[in-house]
Amino acid sequence: MFSYSPYSEIKELSQSELRKQYDDLLEYGASHPEELEQNLAKLRDLITCYGLPSESEDDEYNVDEQATLRGKIWQLFLGLKQIYAEEYLSLVKLGPSSAHSIISLDATRTFPKEKTFRKRVTLEKLIRVLNAFQHKVEKNSVQLCVFSHPALQSILTNTPPLEEVLKLWDWLFMYGVHMAVIFLVCILLVRREEILVAENPNSRYFQYHNKFSLDAELITNLAIQVVAQIPSDLYKLCAIHPLVPLNGNREGHDFTQSKGLKLVVKGTPD
Repeated sequence: MFSYSPYSEIKELSQSELRKQYDDLLEYGASHPEELEQNLAKLRDLITCYGLPSESEDDEYNVDEQATLRGKIWQLFLGLKQIYAEEYLSLVKLGPSSAHSIISLDATRTFPKEKTFRKRVTLEKLIRVLNAFQHKVEKNSVQLCVFSHPALQSILTNTPPLEEVLKLWDWLFMYGVHMAVIFLVCILLVRREEILVAENPNSRYFQYHNKFSLDAELITNLAIQVVAQIPSDLYKLCAIHPLVPLNGNREGHDFTQSKGLKLVVKGTPD
């Protein structure tokens, strides 16, 4: 079990030293698949303590590369051992989906000012992938219904800058998408004084956080403190709510991975 230590108590590493640790761990994991869970735990420890190293400008803009370091790590946490290109191509061949007009509109509003994102993910690619996803959803008769705070609907992407959002997404992939709820609570705590004196705290200004500059290190440090104070049964409800309706049958749900952050905080009950 890893015990979280404040950043000031962690050995200082240069970006190159940190990158080498990640590269060595990924290389070891690739040659020792039988130790997958142990290697994922080591990745969580490393990211929790240090975050991911900055990508070089060449890596960020080299669209011919399979993935950045962050992309490779997200793939591991998602459990994507194999990508089925033929299935994706069959969905692309179906052409525009029933949600094509909405997808096209939303795609143009997706990080329009983020040059790195737009370089790697062109508008055409984004629209194509989302239409394929919509076909996949319709093929499996899945009904999607989202009603929540705008920050949760957008999975925090309405809170700039993107570079800081991606650091929070590292935690979503590590510990579960329920961390978006914890992070929103932390953002509101950071903005507490501003909200309390506002004439209209329910305004779009506060809902969309578009004038608030996100600090991922501050939010993750605060999240650890918040999680430490949440009773285990309440944290469990938070962790499984994206997967199981709160009025549904929650018996037998595997909470092992969802409670990951609980294991990171010293003295926090499982």
